[in-house]
Amino acid sequence: MASTLPDPPEHTPAPPPAADRAARVEIHGIDHIPDRERHGRARDLFAV
Repeated sequence: MASTLPDPPEHTPAPPPAADRAARVEIHGIDHIPDRERHGRARDLFAV
């Protein structure tokens, strides 16, 4: 009996990489911030 389904392709292409930011690798990581560019206090980060 002959099959009516086509033969599967020999090689299936890989899906394209995700374009969103969550899937990309960080380039810089943790950078040093000079004292002259630092402002604010730790208590300013949290609302009471």
